[in-house]
Amino acid sequence: MGWVMRRKDRAMTRKESERFLKQALVGRLGTSWRNQPYVVPLNFVYDRGKVYLHCSKQGKKLAYLIRNPKVGFEADQLIRIKRSRNPCAFSTYYRSVIASGEARVIKALRVKAEILKKFVRKYDKSNRKPSFGKEELERVEVVAITVQEITGKQNLPAK
Repeated sequence: MGWVMRRKDRAMTRKESERFLKQALVGRLGTSWRNQPYVVPLNFVYDRGKVYLHCSKQGKKLAYLIRNPKVGFEADQLIRIKRSRNPCAFSTYYRSVIASGEARVIKALRVKAEILKKFVRKYDKSNRKPSFGKEELERVEVVAITVQEITGKQNLPAK
């Protein structure tokens, strides 16, 4: 649609947006099928222009993705609320990134294993060396979203 960000002074660069996605712990996936929107929070990994997620082999999320691979993705961080005696002077300190792209299910077991290892490295700080058997890899779906558009916005407190 060619929307222009209203508050350009709060825009994040692509590099800042990607750095934020690498560290954010929860994202929200937006899908749509037959004119029915569906948004779901999930764990994810961002790496080199792709958002990765994993899911069960059955369920609404996967069904929607397969039927309509065009998706939206969002991650945010609420830093804190800036309070004021004047209700109109309240504000929020935050970071947020919105991306859109195309999702595809990854079938190659070797690739699935590499992506799942990235999940373990991100969410499990024990430094374990994960490995996945063929049975485990066949029980889960891994989805790659190729990011086609990304915007980030932030309102940070003064230092």
